[in-house]
Amino acid sequence: MRTLLLKLSLAALALFASGCKSGDDAVGIPGMQAGKSLYTQVGMHFDFKGGKYVARSTNYLGLPRYAPPGTHLTYQGMHRDTLLLTDDNGSEYQIEFEPKHSLMPLAEWMAQQFGDAAPAIPEDLTDEERRALETGEIAVGMSRAALFLVAGYPPRSNNPTMQENMLRYEVRRIPPLRRDVRFGDDDRIVDISR
Repeated sequence: MRTLLLKLSLAALALFASGCKSGDDAVGIPGMQAGKSLYTQVGMHFDFKGGKYVARSTNYLGLPRYAPPGTHLTYQGMHRDTLLLTDDNGSEYQIEFEPKHSLMPLAEWMAQQFGDAAPAIPEDLTDEERRALETGEIAVGMSRAALFLVAGYPPRSNNPTMQENMLRYEVRRIPPLRRDVRFGDDDRIVDISR
């Protein structure tokens, strides 16, 4: 009986190990080649862990490193659900794609976040909105368009559409913290929960 249990345990361990891929098994996005230049179309927030800037497609606002719209990154490939990128200084960036929060295919999410050129910044932004593009901080009075440029899009898992009167952003994962952004009739922010 012990021998049978040992054999079954070893077989289960072998099956588990065969399902685990090594870090060298990077896969790509169809049509995307390693070395491709990308520009952020919206502001993105990153944490710094293990010598790399890391983020999730959930778009947590509470992370310390801000990459404004138009930040140049180079696509290096993917490992499982994680995009691997570098900036012009060689710093590494990793973004874990979370379909359960994004509620869209990876290609659609990529088209929202990245482009082949820096985004055109609307000329009608206020001085405060232009300053926010540099800092990544959202504020009352900001237009919806400026909010998306500065902070990116909140996860669809919290927001049926991006045109709701209230949008819910995630600030951090553990412990969970959210920030609700409310809009007035003129489609400008009137309140941000803290």
